[in-house]
Amino acid sequence: MKVRIAKKEMAEAISTLRMEAYKVATNATLNDNSFLKWDAIDDESLVLYIEDDLGNPISSMRGIYVESAEEIEALFDISINGKLEFPMFLIDRLTTDIKFRRQGLSGVFRYIYIDACLKSKVKNIAFTINDGASRIPRMKKIGFTFERADLSKRQKSVYNNTSDVLLAMLGKEKFKYAQEVAKDDLKIDLNSVEIEDGFYEAFASFLAGSPVLV
Repeated sequence: MKVRIAKKEMAEAISTLRMEAYKVATNATLNDNSFLKWDAIDDESLVLYIEDDLGNPISSMRGIYVESAEEIEALFDISINGKLEFPMFLIDRLTTDIKFRRQGLSGVFRYIYIDACLKSKVKNIAFTINDGASRIPRMKKIGFTFERADLSKRQKSVYNNTSDVLLAMLGKEKFKYAQEVAKDDLKIDLNSVEIEDGFYEAFASFLAGSPVLV
């Protein structure tokens, strides 16, 4: 299994993967899935993908570095009432080809991102999720806490949600524990996972504000 950093030439393939995967997302109906296409945010993010034997992406996750609550609110079209610690690493756009679901691919991404954040200045890892999603118990086991997001001012969302939106957070003091639990929880042997050379250097450059896309 190969985990790679998505470069610009993968934009169309990643966009297609996302749009197809979100058609069957839990507890969410999309009025318009065009927002899932690779965009300017992806250009500034660290997007990972797992490829099949032909080099096609079968699963992907986007990482975003933010330094304020306003950035989170703008990204996810929510309001946040709680106090958060920054800088923060957001994991977003988790997508897996339906033929490869329930094989533990998302767990590989989470482990890699947590491991990278453990060695960095990041103070929080966070993501948003629909209340009732099947992976919430697993995320709680890893150490994430959940806070209900305020949707009262939501205006531009493309979602027609049938459930509340939760903001999941993992503080730096839990990174080491989360890494160990995430590793134990993996369905895939890490020895069989090949991470693209230079990933950790690219991650450090990404946090420093240097581009990782070429």
